[in-house]
Amino acid sequence: MFVPASPGLDYDAVSAYDVTVVVYDGYTSPVTSTIRILLSDVNESPMFINMPTSGHISESVSQGRSLITCQVTDPEGDQVTYSATISPNDGKLYFNETSMSYVINRYYIFYL
Repeated sequence: MFVPASPGLDYDAVSAYDVTVVVYDGYTSPVTSTIRILLSDVNESPMFINMPTSGHISESVSQGRSLITCQVTDPEGDQVTYSATISPNDGKLYFNETSMSYVINRYYIFYL
């Protein structure tokens, strides 16, 4: 028995497989046995949704404007926590349960 390359195994879709094995020697009646294969659930990592890899704004952008926003989802619905390092530190990060925003304090061009 082989695991298919695509889509592979997914505990959330099917958590167990029953495999019936038939053995026959050509002379006697076939013998069957069923093996139950149970999958273990693996915690998948959270994923970014619409996370920009860079950003560019005009130097005339108004103070307090949100510069970047991204969302995160967790396949199991687990609560996620955020942390970030900002350089230069010219703004504030705001977090809620599913998103993060960076708001600038003064005028500059920002690259992620």
